[in-house]
Amino acid sequence: MPTVNEIIEMTDQKRGTVEQFRNELQKHKIIGNNQSLDNRAVEVFKKAILYKDSEQTTWEESMNRAIQEEYGEQMHLPFHWTNEIILKQLTHAIETGAVQVTNDLNEEDFFVIYHLIIDNFKELSKTVDAYKGSFGTDGNPITTFKLTGKDFLYYVVGKYNHLTKSEDIHIFYNEGVEFNIMRCKHICGGFSDKGRLHELWRLCCEKSQRNNKLALE
Repeated sequence: MPTVNEIIEMTDQKRGTVEQFRNELQKHKIIGNNQSLDNRAVEVFKKAILYKDSEQTTWEESMNRAIQEEYGEQMHLPFHWTNEIILKQLTHAIETGAVQVTNDLNEEDFFVIYHLIIDNFKELSKTVDAYKGSFGTDGNPITTFKLTGKDFLYYVVGKYNHLTKSEDIHIFYNEGVEFNIMRCKHICGGFSDKGRLHELWRLCCEKSQRNNKLALE
């Protein structure tokens, strides 16, 4: 393996630039913390230099382009579902009927929402500023729904926000059709009068009213 000094000499680049490239490889777990650049990595570095000079991009952009082209399948890239996409999928599930929507809660659902979820916001308010002022009476049944799928359920929980003085909606996903506190996670929550949360609330209202009407017929 070439030394750092040899790489500097053959590429005419600064030591800091070589170290930056090495850090990029480490970030994607292509090399270890104490591992030197091998000949393959040096060739990729040369390609990054070429991209930097010919396309006037930043070092970070040119390095990542060269690294992805060479090491794509070896890279450890971060991936997680964003709240925006989760809400988009849930909205689609409501529109297509993949989940059944109701605001007619049974005794267990009532306990989960008003005695566990809402009370937990009250407990969190002691240490989380975003929930400051929360009370056990903050739940709003008008904006609260249960969405049941094949092997999962969502709770759409309306809650008064004492900081913004407005009604929020919080989304909870439960793995399984029976509530399990260790398999229930908070997805997101916020102002219910705009964005995807408002769209979701509107759809829940429409679907639950339709389902309730069908149940009475």
